[in-house]
Amino acid sequence: MFAASLGADAVECDLRRTADGEYIIFHDDNLKRLAGVDRRVGDLTCSEMSKYLSEKGHVLLCLDELLSGYKSSVPVLLHIKQDVEESLVKKLKASGIDFICGAASAETAGLCSQVFPKTRVLGFIPFVESASEFYKNGAGIIRLWENWLFNITPADIKERFGSE
Repeated sequence: MFAASLGADAVECDLRRTADGEYIIFHDDNLKRLAGVDRRVGDLTCSEMSKYLSEKGHVLLCLDELLSGYKSSVPVLLHIKQDVEESLVKKLKASGIDFICGAASAETAGLCSQVFPKTRVLGFIPFVESASEFYKNGAGIIRLWENWLFNITPADIKERFGSE
């Protein structure tokens, strides 16, 4: 990955699942921006996505390709955009890649914390009020969004959860 070759501390990838159950590295929830097709990722098969993207000069990266081809020691921050199964989390751990699991739900944080240490589970919390739920489910890192800093500070989080 290019960021790793530049000396980045971590490489972020977004994980989504297609209609046929394939996990892919893809940021958007639909293909409108990259392929001009207003269809959701979860409604398309992996091959349909590949076809639409290739028509616009893009290549789709499947999770299995990342797992077999990533050779850097730089950690991968995997932003898991939807709930996943325990088998996927175990597969990530078994890959030997240094993952930081970025969970978009407290349930996914809980699954990740069963396999990864809390220092490798990041809660992408949707609302500041949900920080406690993510923390209780094993997220050792909490993502504060910039616009929340008008209402809450990192010191408030430390006070609430301690310095664990």
